[in-house]
Amino acid sequence: MKNFLFFSGVGLLVIGSWRWLQHALAGDQSAALRASSIFFITGLCALFIGYIYEHFIESRGISKIPTAERKKDVFKLSKEEYVNKYNNGTHASKVNLESEWESENKIKEQM
Repeated sequence: MKNFLFFSGVGLLVIGSWRWLQHALAGDQSAALRASSIFFITGLCALFIGYIYEHFIESRGISKIPTAERKKDVFKLSKEEYVNKYNNGTHASKVNLESEWESENKIKEQM
């Protein structure tokens, strides 16, 4: 999804630049702005939505493995092994898995 948004955003910006250049070289600045503005606006919107998707929506997930399956390994693995096994490559995932491991081990120690 994010790759589609980034590629389409860049493609629309390139098309808008090409159309603007054609009209600008012909000497008609107002036609250049009219011809390219829709491509620039939609291209920038696609890039912005791709950025939002990548940084806020996609990074919310801690891991692709369900919590119930992950918690089976909390007591078997060390903290580093647990994080390396289940993280999805984002910093947020790493931090959340570390805190999950620590909280589960605190519960075990209190019992």
